[in-house]
Amino acid sequence: MNNNKLPTYIVNLKSRPDRRRSMEEQFDGKPEFEVRFVNAVKDADGAAGIWKSLVKVITAAQKAGHDKILFCEDDHIFTEHYTSDYLFRNIAEAETKGVDLLVGGACGYGTGVSIGDDLFWTDWYWGNQFLIIRKNIYSRILDFNFRDGNTADGVLSGLIRRKAILYPFVSVQREFGYSDITPTNGRKGFINDLFDDTARRLQSVRDITDEFNCRR
Repeated sequence: MNNNKLPTYIVNLKSRPDRRRSMEEQFDGKPEFEVRFVNAVKDADGAAGIWKSLVKVITAAQKAGHDKILFCEDDHIFTEHYTSDYLFRNIAEAETKGVDLLVGGACGYGTGVSIGDDLFWTDWYWGNQFLIIRKNIYSRILDFNFRDGNTADGVLSGLIRRKAILYPFVSVQREFGYSDITPTNGRKGFINDLFDDTARRLQSVRDITDEFNCRR
């Protein structure tokens, strides 16, 4: 990080100034982030567009020599759980555990295993609006041949074994009433319900972990 600032890349389509304004508001007053906006790649296939945008960001991050970055989609919003101490403490813990991809908030996941107070390993996840990506996986992202039917979170789930979800979430997705990637996600309340359900599941994993650890 540069002067303790986390390099932050926010992808945004030029045709979505409402989303850019939203992101400017989210990061206003948060000097811990070194924010730069990146013109997202527009593609008829929204999933391909977000992957190409990610590749564009990772190429820039690699060229800049960043050890890690925050990749943000422009529908990210911070939750009430966010503090700089909470995020950076968990980034540091994730690194000590060899986590290469830290998901700041997920709207779905497969299997969850507690690997720390606030960190949960998972086999797959949904939601790319807030990702901490370490440099040792840059090349894997850049070398992947994205095909029809792939999704960015599906590809990252398969490419990266050492990944974790941060819970309580620091990020969820704002509902704009439309989606540039998955049309279904534009239905009012749909995304919020997914995040709420995922949070309940992770809380259950945490409760069970705490219960059995206390019995040892």
